Amino acid sequence: MGDRVRKLLIFFVLFGTVACDDGATSARPECVANVDCPLPLSCIDGRCAEQCRRTADCAQGEVCFEAVCYPPVETCSFDEACAPFGLVCDEGLRRCVPPGAGACNADVPCPANQRCVEGQCRLNVSDAGPPVDASPPRDMRVVDAAERDATPPRDAAPPRDAAPVPDAEIPDAQVDAAPGSGRYGEACRCGSDCASGFCIENKLFNTRTCTDRCGNDGECPSLDVCLGVMSAGPSRECPDRGGGPEPGEVVNVCIPNDTGFPCTLEAAQNPCLSGVCLRPPDPAEWMTVQDQCAMFCQDDRKCPHGYRCSNVPGVQQRVCNPITELFGCPNGANQECGGVCPPAAGRDESELAVCINLAEGQAGYCSCTCNTARDCPVGFACSRLDGLDTGDPTRTGLCLAMAGYRCPGEVARPDVPQCPSLTCATDDMRPAASVCTAPCLQEADCPPNHACQGVDGAPGRYCLAFE
Repeated sequence: MGDRVRKLLIFFVLFGTVACDDGATSARPECVANVDCPLPLSCIDGRCAEQCRRTADCAQGEVCFEAVCYPPVETCSFDEACAPFGLVCDEGLRRCVPPGAGACNADVPCPANQRCVEGQCRLNVSDAGPPVDASPPRDMRVVDAAERDATPPRDAAPPRDAAPVPDAEIPDAQVDAAPGSGRYGEACRCGSDCASGFCIENKLFNTRTCTDRCGNDGECPSLDVCLGVMSAGPSRECPDRGGGPEPGEVVNVCIPNDTGFPCTLEAAQNPCLSGVCLRPPDPAEWMTVQDQCAMFCQDDRKCPHGYRCSNVPGVQQRVCNPITELFGCPNGANQECGGVCPPAAGRDESELAVCINLAEGQAGYCSCTCNTARDCPVGFACSRLDGLDTGDPTRTGLCLAMAGYRCPGEVARPDVPQCPSLTCATDDMRPAASVCTAPCLQEADCPPNHACQGVDGAPGRYCLAFE
């Protein structure tokens, strides 16, 4: 298997991943999720639209969340109803409450008119009255990175060897005196280029774009998040200042999500806005996995394709981490890969499991034979490799792990693979945007939310995440 997999070692330059679909996405009003729409639009009722950008755009008493205006809720049955207000639903009281409110145990008793039920304070039946109206909090804010608890693990999914990472420094936002005409997401050099007066760095794409104030993540379009930033003072590049926040003042603005940005666990400081640097699973000896930033999240909506919002040991809040899980086969044997392949009718798993390695007896990771990505573990693509003979005429492809893995180092060192798929879509101009991919013949060969696309200068087609 090793010699056949080695032939997959392909490296190519991907110029402008956003343009891979020739602009077709931006021309289509239909959408499934917010990431299908260009900024500052969001997906509303299946179409790209913009109802609001901030709460001030909505009617009195409403709040702006994911570009939609929401009125206050009177009762609730699930957390999503309370999310626009930064709250969660207390199913016992049927009203929105702050996260963690109502928690109880032997050391934290409930108020006199409530009792502790399964760790939550519930009203006594005799005291229960009509549901209480819930209005949005007056001072919703997002705690800045320096105030968060960030003690990330060494690995993610499954994590191991947790080690502390220093808190991230609060980024600077350039704010100038006379606002310009730049809209949210448009390129800028200084705050004076933007209508809001705020110009912020987009680390993944090595650009600066206009942004705006916010009260919570839902007020930020697409994957952008609401974080506290420190207002920058005058500089040689942007000397003019006037009104607005004083230099050093912390304000909440929408920041491009830096999930996937390269970081180093061993470094004294890391560049992650959340302060959380994670390492995806790396059981194979032949690859050097890239550590990457993980942004805090409430659900998958603020995580890029190929990532999920979940808990990891050592971090109190949930973060976006790679959706792909890798399980090792230390001795390079297929028999070590039980429980990895999705079940197939009439087939024994031992007939489907494969250990991907590059040398006999070398440690690798567990995979499967396949016809489409449905036959693969989550985050894997189904690829047909030149010279590959799976020994199974009904399954001619091999599952290759790719989603959520990054390969910025391969721009400078293409001989040091960072991808479990051994295929990297590198970007010379923006190395941090380089992602792991895999060859494909059709859309069904790719993981969910990935398209099978041709790339200029590269033979064949490859699985790339929707932008």
